[in-house]
Amino acid sequence: MKGEKRVQQKVDPSRIDDLAEGMKKLTSFIETEVRSSTNGVLTVASAAKNDYTKEAYVGSAAGLAEELVRDIRAMASKLEEKMKAKAKALNSVAEQYRKTERLAGLKLRKGTKQLAYNLSYNPKVYSEYVKTLQKRLREMGYDIEVDGKFGKETKAAVSAFKKKYGLGDKGKDEGVVGEQTWLYLFGTVDGALKYDPHTFNEQVRMAQIRLKELGYDVEVTGYFDKKTKAAVSAFKNKNHLGNKGTVEGVIGTNTWEVLFGGEALAKNAESVAPTASGGSVPRGKVVYYNQEDPKWGGLMYSSSNDKSQTIAKSACGPTSLAMILSTITGKQILPPDLSNWAVKHGYRTSKSGTSWGFFKAAAKQYDVQCVQTGSLDEVKKALKDGNHLVIASMGPGHFTGGGHFIVLTDVDTKNGEDWYSVLDPNMDNRAYKNDGKIQQGTKNDGSVEAVGSVFKAEAKQYWIFTYKDKAPTTPPPSNNQNVQNPTSGGKANTISVNGVKFLHGSEGYSAYKYKDQAGKWTIGYGHLIRPGEKFKEPMSQEEAIKLYEKDIQKFIKSVNEFQSKYNLKLTQNQFDALVSFTYNLGENIWEGKTTLKSLIVSGKYTDQELKEAFGRFCKADGKRSRGLYNRRIDEAEVFLYGEYTRRTDRLLP
Repeated sequence: MKGEKRVQQKVDPSRIDDLAEGMKKLTSFIETEVRSSTNGVLTVASAAKNDYTKEAYVGSAAGLAEELVRDIRAMASKLEEKMKAKAKALNSVAEQYRKTERLAGLKLRKGTKQLAYNLSYNPKVYSEYVKTLQKRLREMGYDIEVDGKFGKETKAAVSAFKKKYGLGDKGKDEGVVGEQTWLYLFGTVDGALKYDPHTFNEQVRMAQIRLKELGYDVEVTGYFDKKTKAAVSAFKNKNHLGNKGTVEGVIGTNTWEVLFGGEALAKNAESVAPTASGGSVPRGKVVYYNQEDPKWGGLMYSSSNDKSQTIAKSACGPTSLAMILSTITGKQILPPDLSNWAVKHGYRTSKSGTSWGFFKAAAKQYDVQCVQTGSLDEVKKALKDGNHLVIASMGPGHFTGGGHFIVLTDVDTKNGEDWYSVLDPNMDNRAYKNDGKIQQGTKNDGSVEAVGSVFKAEAKQYWIFTYKDKAPTTPPPSNNQNVQNPTSGGKANTISVNGVKFLHGSEGYSAYKYKDQAGKWTIGYGHLIRPGEKFKEPMSQEEAIKLYEKDIQKFIKSVNEFQSKYNLKLTQNQFDALVSFTYNLGENIWEGKTTLKSLIVSGKYTDQELKEAFGRFCKADGKRSRGLYNRRIDEAEVFLYGEYTRRTDRLLP
């Protein structure tokens, strides 16, 4: 009918197979019964021939019976042929349907190449496709050599895999990897699989096979029933995958990739923290976690319920700390555990990732000693004694284009240069430059070495963690110190190059005098023109910089006096933030009582509390200014995170 939509209902291909098999049995039954019955009639008829003449026999009952039997046999033969053809057609339909369903419900994982040609037995020819295939088969538990050559061992593994998942493996297809098999090996679900006991789904059948293989209580039916949902939930809980609310018992892309990955935990497996070398965690072996691991990479890591913010994209901080805490405590502390803790306690920033205050605060929860420093010499000394691990906050350069946390595990001097052993939570980091300053052993295993000059130029800050059975080489901070301050070697007393750039950007350059938001005449980089001062206009940028360099000294002095009076040890980014703040509000700002001052002196604050304290200083001529508010929050983020970025899009609260 015109305009009528055709409704297609998914069915189990095995039911079509069953129907075809039933038709074969019916055909066989007809053939057997007809043969049996007609043979009996023909026997009687044959015996009767002796009692009749030829002419009389043709018209007799026996003769008529024989003729009828011949007709029945002819009709049965035609019916048999038709039914055989129907059965063959049904088999073909079942296989085509099965193939269509398999291809439609899966998509290749990100980064996996489409198979360009079928792979089959060819032991003398090397192929990158075969090498990729072998790696995947090994990951799924098949004990084969990875050499890029399709030999007997690889063929046997392929056949075993195909038979397990019902992929035709007979005749010319035996041990051959085509589009369908490739997709089964490297595919992931296109969407989500969830409770639906009435609809057959090929991907559900695949998941049930894998779950059953791992020891979970499930039947392989292709229908997502209650038992399947319970098995999926058990698997997700065992493998530390999110399993609450709307995702409970649901198989999404992340769960699918873990389920069919090499590290999927069986029902009765013990949860052991993975290490850089595998197995247990003896002293000297550092636990390694990859923030992009499919077990947790897709989980949300956001303080604003932004699903685009995931552990894979922005939880390098929690992942780095998880490595260190798992190593030092001997307990399994996973990236999702620390990511959730960071969000809950306000250490996940809205844009920049993880607050610097997170490391010391989280380490304290596990009774692990942590001190912060800006000194690479302190880091080298700590790593040399073998009793410490270090997290470094890296700026743009060899490890990142923005900001990134990494773990330092050792240092060695080669040809007069210090080389630091690094565990990078971004396992396949693409930022490494080909200038010889980063050295990789096995590519994309998360372990590299970096020359000391990289850290001198790009590291913003360090956190040193001490093994529990050793005394710290640096004393813990006193109670009146900011939890984000280093205890030694990191005290700043002048503004940095980044601080100058930030301040100049905040003030802006003007070659002509103008009235600022408070109505005061200003020129250059925010220089307030005092009575009697005159400047030639337009003022060159060189002249403006000289004037700034003269002005800035009193503001640096003001911050240093504040730091000295309260025995603070401000890190470089904190010092820069306060110089910018003081430059804008005046050198006497630290003399009175303010919430901001109290928080900094006490060192007890959340990120939000500190931002709100900075944000209060946003009035110009008695009115709240959006521009000043944005500058205050920029300064707060420099103080908290060392992020020297400027924004103008925030609205007044």
